[in-house]
Amino acid sequence: MQSRKLAVGLWAGIGLAVACHSTPPPAQPSGDGEATAQAEPPPWLRPAAPEPQANPSPEDTTPHSVMDPAPPVTKPRWIGVWFERDSSKIKQVIPNGPAANAGILAGDQIMTFDGDHVSKPRDVIDRIASTGNGQVVTLGVKRNGKMTDVKITVGLRPDIDELTRTALIDKPAPDFTLPTIDGTKVKLADLRGKMVVLDFWATWCRPCIAAAPMLVQAAKSHPDVRIIGISADDLDDMKAFAKEHGINYTLARDEEQDLWRSYFVQGLPTTIVIDAQGVVRSVEYGYGGARKLEESIRDVSSRRQSAI
Repeated sequence: MQSRKLAVGLWAGIGLAVACHSTPPPAQPSGDGEATAQAEPPPWLRPAAPEPQANPSPEDTTPHSVMDPAPPVTKPRWIGVWFERDSSKIKQVIPNGPAANAGILAGDQIMTFDGDHVSKPRDVIDRIASTGNGQVVTLGVKRNGKMTDVKITVGLRPDIDELTRTALIDKPAPDFTLPTIDGTKVKLADLRGKMVVLDFWATWCRPCIAAAPMLVQAAKSHPDVRIIGISADDLDDMKAFAKEHGINYTLARDEEQDLWRSYFVQGLPTTIVIDAQGVVRSVEYGYGGARKLEESIRDVSSRRQSAI
């Protein structure tokens, strides 16, 4: 049976799930009358907006066009951390977020929230969700066996595009070492000097299946570019997929989906281009990312040549 595990990331203040539509991208008529696959990421690959609240305060609402009849949407509160599974220990701190600005570090464990004991991610998330934007809270943090109090100003969580721009684009790519389906390991740091394309995908994801031939073609056209497909699926399913679709690039397995959080994966497929210096230059969500891969590779290559 194919794995359909969803990556659920517990941000402090919001839970996010990776989703994939069950059907391929819809066909759109092109100018010459031929049907072409939708080039931009379809709406169903975007995170759903939070439910509007009854009386949102002005600073909590997103701007709306005068032509948009929808009510303002309240942004969720956050402090910008990922937690370990079933623990209030922090696995990752989002750059430039409230926690990072307050000096919180990966490995810290939140023990109290304004004096109340907390032990699980949900304990912290629920407290932050009920805290006002701009309110200062005191977290009792355990670091290297010692307790310390840290004051954090709760903020409004940026949308995924803004998070990607501020925390990922033009920043060093998070390093990783993953097992591949052929029994070896792939380490990003070892690929310095090469352009790298990361494709987050799943065997059960129809848009991912539709995108696979484009990745195969890119691997043929650009042998100097290292393409790595990253999935959390069962090893046997991944091997069968590789055989069925003639995959000619590296397939790596991230069973715990830790890397998905580091790269803000919110939909499948997600395509990320990293330049030869190890800097993230392009992030595309959805089937459109594969459609635009050739363009992204050319753009990153030309940027490198102009810098030489």
